[in-house]
Amino acid sequence: MEWRIIFAVLCLFGILPVPGNGQSPGNITAPPKEIKISFSIADTFQTVYSNMSAPETLFLINNITTQIEPVYKSSFPNFQKMLIREFRNGSIVTNGALQFNNNGTSPNETNVRQLLIDAVAAGNVTLKINNSTINVTAPPPPPAAPNATAPNAMASNATASANSTTPVELKLSFSIVDTFKAVYTNMSAPETLSLIKNITTQIEPVYKKRFSKFIRMVIKKFRSGSIVVDSALQFDSNGTTPNVTDVKQVLTDAAASGNLTIKISNDTINVTAPATPASPNVTTPNVTANTTTNGTSPNATVSANSTTPLEFNISFSIAETFKAVYADLAAPETVTLIKNITTQIEPVYKKRFPKFLRMVIKKFSNGSILTDAALQFDSNGTTPNATDVKQVLIDALANGIVTIKINNDTINVTAPATTVTPVTPTNATNTTSNTALFTLVFSILDTFNDTLSNLTSSDATTLQTKITSQFGNVFKKRFTNYLRMLIQKFSKGSIVTNSSLEFNSTGGTVAAQQVVDTIIQGIQNGNFTFKIDQKSIKVTDSSGFTASSSSRVITSMLTVLLMSLASLLLSGVIRL
Repeated sequence: MEWRIIFAVLCLFGILPVPGNGQSPGNITAPPKEIKISFSIADTFQTVYSNMSAPETLFLINNITTQIEPVYKSSFPNFQKMLIREFRNGSIVTNGALQFNNNGTSPNETNVRQLLIDAVAAGNVTLKINNSTINVTAPPPPPAAPNATAPNAMASNATASANSTTPVELKLSFSIVDTFKAVYTNMSAPETLSLIKNITTQIEPVYKKRFSKFIRMVIKKFRSGSIVVDSALQFDSNGTTPNVTDVKQVLTDAAASGNLTIKISNDTINVTAPATPASPNVTTPNVTANTTTNGTSPNATVSANSTTPLEFNISFSIAETFKAVYADLAAPETVTLIKNITTQIEPVYKKRFPKFLRMVIKKFSNGSILTDAALQFDSNGTTPNATDVKQVLIDALANGIVTIKINNDTINVTAPATTVTPVTPTNATNTTSNTALFTLVFSILDTFNDTLSNLTSSDATTLQTKITSQFGNVFKKRFTNYLRMLIQKFSKGSIVTNSSLEFNSTGGTVAAQQVVDTIIQGIQNGNFTFKIDQKSIKVTDSSGFTASSSSRVITSMLTVLLMSLASLLLSGVIRL
């Protein structure tokens, strides 16, 4: 009998959904909205705090909630309560949730965070909360009801339905000039959450101001390399998707104007547009027409472009520190570097050569950052010559279009070899190397620093750039076929420099002694800002012959001796 009484009372108060009680399934009160909040209290963490039912923990929970709940109740009428979910070590890291009634306006994350910061600053909250650790995360939008079939529900939710589509994401990566911490690899760590909040609170307003359909910024990952940030910018897919250039420029301008306190290196900003999804079941007539095999379909140009592209090999040195990870072309840091290079250089060639396709990085090696790559051109177009290809990059550097620190003297472009017909072996000589290599050793009269032993150090990189650029200027005036100079090693003995010189062998023969003489002439003309010991200069060609400054002296002495002998003989003849 008792269960009937209880059942009747429950129905009376509308707890059970019976017909006519006004508490139909469609009107069940939705669960409260929860906003996650975490912060760190500058106090000693006790092991007992890991047990949420321990008396000490319950006392701490009561202390926190009785101070913080009034703060939110005074500002948000629909605020209900604060729940503490967990305490962790790191002073006292507090993970909690703020519950709001769904019938009211949901506060945004910024307001929720700022309220707590203001309350701590005003002394209304006496807990020693570290402001930089406060992190607030709003819940994701609720999923659309699967069975919403009522006409009025359809009408009222029309806008919500339109906004429930998957947002458009543009990938954004950049490097912050700050010290990377290992903890940043843990995206849920308090320090990482603080960094995420610092970045998003500064960058999101920039995009919201520029793009009306911008939704949010999502940090995906932090990596080493100063602090390399991989993230995504989300845009409402119902709006016009901005192009990659605009998105990048907005951030570049914001950094330049001082609106961001994050030290973003503009050169590292990279934006990738989302891939256009392929339609799996396209059966329209024009597609059918394009699949004909008679060779006259509208896709003839696509077929023509499917031939193997022409590749120009290009190599150059970037005046930055080489990292061992760059040897792995699949490593995240290397991928970022590749993207940084190609996104700057590809537009330069696309503007100059209509048939340019892409740039492919083949290898990075030590020598500042020695970059070996290939430039691909459509083989159906007019092939540019190697000189033009090299000059285009030099001009782009001079004009500031390419901001990578490329040493002009190290740029080397090799045109593709003429295709050899397999049945004509006599053409095999076309594949031989066109580079004449010399080894150059000399000593700089200056104090050797141990950091120079590491060619990737800042001191060594600076010295390499100074040497190669000044030697390049001297050799270019004397030899039209000079290509580049590479530093192999620095060692003690003042500063003993081991290097290599490359010349194009098709542009004329260069002798080792000519190289020595050119260097000495450069010293005498004051073309070098560093003091080279003339007696230490040694140049060795590919045959193993070594010329030096002493051999130059011997040659001069022999010349004087021969002239003296000739003079004596001439005098004797006259006397006779």
